[in-house]
Order: sequence, then C-alpha cells, then structure tokens
Amino acid sequence: MEVIVFKDQKYAKIQNLIFIYDGVWGSLRPFEKVGWNGKQFVLEDFSFKKDLFSDVYGYGSHEMKLLCKKLTEEFELQIENTINDPVDFWNWCGTRTTWFKDRPAVFVNECTNLDWHSYIKYLGSKHRTLRRPIKGRMTRRLVRK
Repeated sequence: MEVIVFKDQKYAKIQNLIFIYDGVWGSLRPFEKVGWNGKQFVLEDFSFKKDLFSDVYGYGSHEMKLLCKKLTEEFELQIENTINDPVDFWNWCGTRTTWFKDRPAVFVNECTNLDWHSYIKYLGSKHRTLRRPIKGRMTRRLVRK
C-alpha cells in the first residue's frame, strides 16, 4: 500500500483503487478522483454515496466496506511521500487530465467555472507563458540577449 499526503489529506493506493483517510469516519474510504470545482480541489465520490440511509453509504458495497475496514487496521500513519503539485498527484492516482491554458488539470464536471486567475492564485503559481510583449520587430532570440 502506498501512502501519500496531498493538501493535508492522507491518501492510499492499492493497484488501481485509491482511498482517502477520513478522520471523521475513522477509516479509509474509496473515491473516484480529486478535481477542480472552480474554487478549490474537491473529492468526487458520488457513486459511493448514492443512498444516504444505506449501511454501505460512502463505500458503495459490502465488499468495499470490509476491504476499507481491513486496510484501516493495517493503515499506518507513517507518510511515505508528500505531494504538493496537483499534476503529480493526478499522475500518482492515474487520473486523466485535460489541458487548461498552459498546464494539465482535472475538473469535477463539465459545468465547472473555468476561471484561470483563481486557479493560478489557489495553486500559488505563475503563468508559464511569455507575458511581456515583444518590442518592435525583434525576435524572442534577440530579446533574450
């Protein structure tokens, strides 16, 4: 089992299944992906939370609930790796990304507010493209000198 930390949350991965450690629930629970919703990164686990009054709410099935309980007992709070970059996290999860301006991203759904400036500000990053205009008839090669 691989254990990492991303955005102050503990995640575990076994084969192609990914889990989050939820302190409120006191166990690991499965999820599909972590994506940008226009304001912050959120967990998408809608398929595991279909029936609110079910015994397996948040797990999807009895087999998954038993697996999560078993893994929680074996789950050590020793962190193997800390990931700060969302692109590295998505690569670790195996989530497919789409290009958003100059970097890959994962969105929760198609209706996500695609506000580039809030995304960059939340990441604490800068634009990766050339932001200053080229003066006159010079090429970029000559401007760099």
